[in-house]
Amino acid sequence: MVPDSALQQTFFAYEMSDFSGAAREIKQAGKDVRIYKKESGYDFELVKELSRVIKEKQIEIIHTHDFGPVEYAVALKILHPRLVLVHTQHTLHHFVTNKKYVLFFQAASYFYHNVIAVSEHVKNIISAKCKFMRGTPTVIHNGVDVKRYLRLPDKVNLSAKLNLVSISRISKEKNLEHIVQTCFKLKERNIDFHLHHAGAGTQKEVESLVRLIDKCGLTQNVTLHGHKDDVRDVLKLGDIFISSSLTEGHPIAVLEAMASGKLCLCSQIPAHEKISPRGLIIFKLDDSEHLLETLLAVKAGRYNLEMKRENARKDIDEKYTLAQMINRYLDVYSASKRNYEYNRT
Repeated sequence: MVPDSALQQTFFAYEMSDFSGAAREIKQAGKDVRIYKKESGYDFELVKELSRVIKEKQIEIIHTHDFGPVEYAVALKILHPRLVLVHTQHTLHHFVTNKKYVLFFQAASYFYHNVIAVSEHVKNIISAKCKFMRGTPTVIHNGVDVKRYLRLPDKVNLSAKLNLVSISRISKEKNLEHIVQTCFKLKERNIDFHLHHAGAGTQKEVESLVRLIDKCGLTQNVTLHGHKDDVRDVLKLGDIFISSSLTEGHPIAVLEAMASGKLCLCSQIPAHEKISPRGLIIFKLDDSEHLLETLLAVKAGRYNLEMKRENARKDIDEKYTLAQMINRYLDVYSASKRNYEYNRT
């Protein structure tokens, strides 16, 4: 967390009726966290409430994350011109394929002092799709608290049993069906394995995944743990972390697995390929057998697993720590505030 001496923080989450996930964790750390159950569509009452909090807390900087809150931040900037707006874009599938959203994002960028992308891949896509936005996004990678993810002990010998783990939302973009179908192929070959998954989704998406697991006869081989506030509880159950995502920005789950010393198998998408070329094992999504073949190669000892894990952890320590991320954001806040004050005078 950012030290109190650096800045005073107020966190605001909408579309929530109780504290859960990150909101609860931040609140437990003693921070000011406020939640608001937003109505569907544009909620003018939310604008009023946010405006009230801005006055009450004398807020100077608003930092939005992903596309949804941007429309409210722009309204607040109009109501409170002294505000400095900073935005971080984590994912892309929410808006870059929608012309109306792309147009709005470009217009909104002129109210912002800095737009941040969590990876070079996200920056490049935004720059390509939003040619008329103000400036060029700054890249600040996501980071993890390395002290929380000291290497977890391996559960068993990989040659005896494949203990697999995945952490993600249950959604189309995360492509969990690919992992389940690969597990079915492992079972057909009488290979001993178990897959643990942490992450929630909509009722429709969860039910669809459960039906596929049932259809493949994997109810004894796959455990869905649902949402976990602390993913270390699930990470410690596996030796091999798998991400089969179709798209990512700069995936925190992969960083957490790398920091934990897990062997990471990740789909061949730009975000995965650039995180740790020396530490991750990449498999192709356009070859339905490639993940299976990669797992069999791991089981047969064809990779230097220790070197892969050590290289992944080194990349975390060198490039993706929470402290590094926080310091970069503090620099952005300070620079944005200075630039605003300079332009006012």
